[in-house]
Amino acid sequence: HSSRKLDLYIGSSGNINNNVSYKVLMSYKSYGNQYFFTNSKADSSKFTVLYDKAGVFSFDGGLFYDLHSAWRISANILYNAWKTDILAAAWHRPSFQSSLGIQYNLHRKIYFNAEMYYISGIQGINLENGHTVKLNNIADLSLKSEYRFSNSFSAFLELNNILSQKYQRYLYYQVKGFNVLAGLTYSF
Repeated sequence: HSSRKLDLYIGSSGNINNNVSYKVLMSYKSYGNQYFFTNSKADSSKFTVLYDKAGVFSFDGGLFYDLHSAWRISANILYNAWKTDILAAAWHRPSFQSSLGIQYNLHRKIYFNAEMYYISGIQGINLENGHTVKLNNIADLSLKSEYRFSNSFSAFLELNNILSQKYQRYLYYQVKGFNVLAGLTYSF
């Protein structure tokens, strides 16, 4: 299992005015025995876990705009610079992630959410031949609606990969095209 040896961070969050808020965080984390998923050498359709000492410098930022009490627009970025001790790279850990979202709530009963996200800097390794593969950048769009019957019970509908992009989040694992997920949630 992973063990965090060091966790240093500095950041700020606050309000720019009544409608605009922000967060900014820089951190450095050091891990002993950090896990990284990669494809199995015996069967590339299965995963194996590799462990290494690792450190990651991160910059996390977000800007949020609240229009009245019903609308919120958010923009987030996350940059990670991994350094591993033995492994050639931090396998399947993205170096850059960003998202742009719009949320709307109707009378605190019906919630709508649209999110566009972008992920880049993912590397995988084929352990059968030792080749490093830089995975294509990912850009995708999802929509979600939720109806809250009460504070503890709700129903939801998600439309994922609306752009029906063909990409691999993990080497040799093609994501599903456009897909729909519906369900109920209950919390106690």
